[in-house]
Amino acid sequence: MQCKTTTSAQTADRKPFIFDLCVAALSFALYLLWSYRFRFQGTLADADMYRMLRGLLDGAYSGSGLASGLHYGKGFSFGYLLAMYRFADQETLRDPQRLIALINGLGFWSAAVGSVCFWAALWVLQGLRRATLAIVLFIFAPIQLEQGTSGHAGLVSFAFFSAAALLLFLPTRGLRAVFCAVLGSVLLLLALTMRADILLAFPFLVLARANPRSFNLLIRSTLLPALGPALAVVAFFLLKHHYVDGAAQPGPSLHEFFQSYYKFSHIPVGIVICCLGCGVFTVLLGILSVVRILREASKARPESELRIELLHASIGPLALLLPSLIFWIANPTPARHFVLFLAGLSMLAAWLVNSLPLPQWAPSVHFVAFGIVLANQGFGAATSPIILRHYPFKIVAVAGQPRVMPLVPIGDSVSFHRAVQAEMQSADAFAERVGGLCDPRTIVLSDHTPQISSHIYGWPGHWTAEEGKLHRFSTLTARDGSRTIVFLSVHEEWPEDPVAAILAEPSLKEYKLVRDPGTLSVFDKTEIPPNRAAHFGCSP
Repeated sequence: MQCKTTTSAQTADRKPFIFDLCVAALSFALYLLWSYRFRFQGTLADADMYRMLRGLLDGAYSGSGLASGLHYGKGFSFGYLLAMYRFADQETLRDPQRLIALINGLGFWSAAVGSVCFWAALWVLQGLRRATLAIVLFIFAPIQLEQGTSGHAGLVSFAFFSAAALLLFLPTRGLRAVFCAVLGSVLLLLALTMRADILLAFPFLVLARANPRSFNLLIRSTLLPALGPALAVVAFFLLKHHYVDGAAQPGPSLHEFFQSYYKFSHIPVGIVICCLGCGVFTVLLGILSVVRILREASKARPESELRIELLHASIGPLALLLPSLIFWIANPTPARHFVLFLAGLSMLAAWLVNSLPLPQWAPSVHFVAFGIVLANQGFGAATSPIILRHYPFKIVAVAGQPRVMPLVPIGDSVSFHRAVQAEMQSADAFAERVGGLCDPRTIVLSDHTPQISSHIYGWPGHWTAEEGKLHRFSTLTARDGSRTIVFLSVHEEWPEDPVAAILAEPSLKEYKLVRDPGTLSVFDKTEIPPNRAAHFGCSP
């Protein structure tokens, strides 16, 4: 009788374990199905990715590789660029469409590996139930649903980071521990070279396993876990000095980067973007979890197990989300900047959901997690018409094309993705027209300059390109024999009227002008005179 009772108890204990595994497997299957079904075909997701594409193409065509002056993110993604030049064949590196397919494919598989490894690392750290709840909230958040459909280098970086976290969190001893620590440090180095802002997640690796029973124990328990990440950071800067800082064109400095993109006036907007990207209800749950932890910890005795448990539940997630929030809140677009914040937030929200007074073996808590995901989508769908109606758009609406803010996931994920894809396809269609320009000298005015200008590498001839300035406007000047096309980015110097500025410049009187109909702005007051209008109909 005792044996039968023991067997029944073991079977009952295995039920929640098996159910959590099934929920995790189903979640990953749905996420990958979504990413595959809605992945970008023939286009990338945003302007920054096209800047990276353009640099790769120019480096391949010119033979300069990483030394190309058109590379975007050379200082913080040089490993990604070097890997492309090392492992992609020359035909792919010289063909925009094949390179786009490679980038998007790499992003898809990185999203898969990164999400699974992150879940496994949380399983080791916090247990299967909370890891499964956290991964549901993480991968089905608006920014993650959109990220998985394209191929940003941040996905590759997060995959390496998550694999490293799994190795570093494994409870190993002896030679196995040394092996995991060394391999984990190498993976962290790779993660940094793919996208250096993953450094913001390194405090999580150190503090997630800290012993908070006393200050001395806290310090001592973080010294050894900090060694691997610290060595990876040192190695990163040595490699950066070798490959980037000593180059002829090292790229903008960190000071110039902050000066260009960071503004304290962006913080209120950044809070809104962070909430929309992570999911409003997930953010609310994260805030409630912090409030509850603080309240319960203040009531508990300093040495009590409850207080230690609460500290364990909060230190790691806060170490993951706070550095990311502080670093990106003044530079909030695109919304994917908050992916590390989302990861920590999902852990806090999962702790709160798991602590609800519901049966632990039943699917109750999982229903709550998926309910939060659906509530985030419903909130987006309900509020997007209001936001899009009242947002002070500078771009004039195009008939038949949905309004969209490509860098901020407004609305439900399906509608948002389709709107972004439609905008990218519209820019590609205009680029095809630009390829048929007949005039020897032309200025193309657009808000999609990185995307449109990348098409030159698919045109016949031998095109060369260089970045520059025209008045205060950023430009890319492309040349092929007697033909010159200047791609001018219009939005950076709003409210200045670019056509008026060009017409007033005597040195540009030989240039014909064409304006991208998809990015007409309220500041474009001056019409292009008929005698300065570009002519179409020639072969690229």
